[in-house]
Amino acid sequence: MTIKISRKQLTTWLYIVTVSASQAQQNKVNGSVGRSALLPCSFSFINGQYINFSWLKNNSLLIKGTVINNGNSEVNIEDETYRNRIQLPENFSSGNLSLRITHLGLKDLGMYRCEAHSKNQSIRSEETFLTVTRDNVSKPIVRIFQAQNITEQSTVVLKCEVASGSLPINFMWHRKASKAEKAKKIKHYDQTLVLNPRVKEGNGLFFCKVSNNFSTEKSSPVEIPVPGSITSSVETTLSTSNNTSATRIPWLVITSTSAVILFIVCIILTIVRMVKKRMKEKQQSSSIFLLRDQRNIAVQTNEEDLESRDFWKENNDVTYATIDHTRRLSRPPVNPRNTTRQFTETASMMHQPYTNFHITY
Repeated sequence: MTIKISRKQLTTWLYIVTVSASQAQQNKVNGSVGRSALLPCSFSFINGQYINFSWLKNNSLLIKGTVINNGNSEVNIEDETYRNRIQLPENFSSGNLSLRITHLGLKDLGMYRCEAHSKNQSIRSEETFLTVTRDNVSKPIVRIFQAQNITEQSTVVLKCEVASGSLPINFMWHRKASKAEKAKKIKHYDQTLVLNPRVKEGNGLFFCKVSNNFSTEKSSPVEIPVPGSITSSVETTLSTSNNTSATRIPWLVITSTSAVILFIVCIILTIVRMVKKRMKEKQQSSSIFLLRDQRNIAVQTNEEDLESRDFWKENNDVTYATIDHTRRLSRPPVNPRNTTRQFTETASMMHQPYTNFHITY
């Protein structure tokens, strides 16, 4: 790989290396990429005389100009790379010729010198060595403005401040609805963020993330609370009409939930009752067999009739009755105090004469 260096660049770097040994006795100004730096220069104004001045970088003419006693000036930029990037004082009557360079780049590194010439004297300032570095962004800080006594008409302004770092610096805002949730990006890339706490997106945890071409940092989150008097439109209406606290909304939720649960339970109970009724109707329509004269006789009746004494009175020759040969019903007891007459017969007991069963009255 071959690196080509022009003669001008080589001369510039050799000059910087040559003068670097004497920097301790010279002015030194530190600058960062993208930011600005101020190079000092001043002289004593002589009334009634023109003063010619110039700024040199590494002994090459940068700018030149003329100052008259009323403070007016005429400036010419000799190096086009500095056009629209250098600033001089508006009024030179105080003798201030300090030079400000904006939008610094690594190519601005070098030795600068200010010179002034009048009819009777020449002034040459001390040399100033300008260094330009690539600086990482510092950890940003979010400051809150207008956050006290939040009302329906107020807004909250968040500003993301960075103490140092090379420019340009990019800003990105993030929001978390709660500490447990994952942060989401906000489509807002300015240094300030205006929020409305009355809406859902205007409260929660907010933090900013800053980055330049060299590093990325994020701030600590700040919390924007929900105003107690404007949590929701429903709550505001209740508070205004009834002078109640914000706790009425939870009670309303609880009442509504209880009503829904009660409605569901009623539906379930209704369904269960209908199912039981159908099962009972099906059971009642089952075959009923009466043991009469030691033989089974099928009759058209139902279980309610078997529980009636009149049925057994009319059928006094019947020993007992069975439902589908699975459930046996004996005659009602003579003693009305004992109403136990229903039982389930086992396989060994099925179709046996009534005299084989003993009922205690």
